[in-house]
Order: sequence, then structure tokens, then C-alpha cells
Amino acid sequence: MASPHGEHRYFLAPADRELRNTTGATSTGLGWCIDTRAAGGLIIAAGSVRRIQGRLLRYRVVRDTDPVALPSWLVTALTPAPAPVRAPIPLSCSGRRLDAYVAAALQGETTAVAQAAPGTRARTLFRSAARLGELVGAGVLDETLAAQALLTAAPTSYSGANQFSRGEATGHIFNGIARGRRNPRRLPTPHRASDLDGPHCGILRLDTTDGPGADPCP
Repeated sequence: MASPHGEHRYFLAPADRELRNTTGATSTGLGWCIDTRAAGGLIIAAGSVRRIQGRLLRYRVVRDTDPVALPSWLVTALTPAPAPVRAPIPLSCSGRRLDAYVAAALQGETTAVAQAAPGTRARTLFRSAARLGELVGAGVLDETLAAQALLTAAPTSYSGANQFSRGEATGHIFNGIARGRRNPRRLPTPHRASDLDGPHCGILRLDTTDGPGADPCP
């Protein structure tokens, strides 16, 4: 399709992976002034008109044929590299001491957020925020501490197709904690006071099964 600034070429998307939008030479982009639109992207269709410097210019079909599969070399070029595996974020028990159960929950959820793969980050961040929100609602975890830990773990420095801004991360965290807070977690009762006591963190395993409303998408 001819456009006022160049041309659009259409291909069938690969069935075995989800490609994302790219812009120019950033991230997995193909090069200067070459943009791609895939999952989550929008395009201007043939028949549309734009006014540029006082002239009406139309998007028009120049070759009316069925699209072919995206060439394998383009699939490879547009596929994001695997997300780097990050070491678990250490949590300190100094100052305001967390009991081991809550510390394990915080450790597990921040690690899940830090290691989330492209395409799953928003869902993972919301879900982890909702799970920690259940502990906030139960009165055993400080909301500010939970939000800050998640924001620190969230990969907000990616660009191009993998972009995930600090503002987006903050929104998912706020909404997730608010949802979880409405469904406070029922905490286990230890057999001995010492079961949840001591100077160390993370000795108990958190049950991270999805609670009601923990997922932002159906």
C-alpha cells in the first residue's frame, strides 16, 4: 500500500510467537525510518486521507493480493531477546522487622516481577501487586513498602517494543494492591510463636494461588 510518506507491506504473522511493534533502529527495530506493527499495533488503512502541507494525500492499494508469510529472517530480526534473568532482590529485616511469611511473599513476588518475560510484564506486575495487596488488607504488610519493592523490581528501563514506563508500572501496582486489599488474605496460624520469629527472612513458603480478581485480563 502506498502512503504519503512511503509504503506499507503486509505479511501473515507467525503462529509460533507474538511479535510486537518496533520503531526505527531501536530495540529489535529493522532500521532507520522502518517501523513495524504487530500484536497491539494499529495501522492506517487504504482509503484514508491525510492533509500534508495543504494537500490531501490518500493511502491506496498498489498491489491487491493475499499476504504471504513473514520471511524467516524477518521473524528472527523482530523477535525480542529473552529477558535477562535477575538475581532475587535481597530484603533486609533491619528496622521494621517483617515476619518470615510476609518476607517470603514479598521476596517471591518481587522476583517474579523482575524475571517476567516480554509480553507478560503488565499481567505479572498487576497479579503480584494484588497478591501483596491481600497482605496489606490483612494488616501484616505496609502498603508503601510493598509498592516500593514492586516498583524497584519492575523492569522500567526497556525501550522500543519492550517499553514499560515507570508511570505504567506505578498504575499497575496501585490498581493491583487496591484489588488485593479488598480480599484480605487469611493467614496461617503458627503452632509456636518461634515459627514466625527470628532475625532471618523467607523461611516459609507463600501459597501464591490466584485469589479472586487477581488477574487484570479475562
